[in-house]
Amino acid sequence: MSKQITSLIDSGYYSSRSDVVKDAIRHLIESKRNLGIASAVSLYKEKLISKEEALMISGKNEKEFDNIIKGRR
Repeated sequence: MSKQITSLIDSGYYSSRSDVVKDAIRHLIESKRNLGIASAVSLYKEKLISKEEALMISGKNEKEFDNIIKGRR
């Protein structure tokens, strides 16, 4: 996998390994919505993001998000 990453950088698709990793994680979270919801709940509960940010990350509306929070106590 390291060679593939290097190849993507050398080909100009990415400027750094960090960019490859960020893109890979973004795609992972987008493809597995439950990961986005879990991270939004965790970050919100730890007061690291606002509710508006949590709603955006989770892809849920406020009522849905509140129900998720209540269910995870």
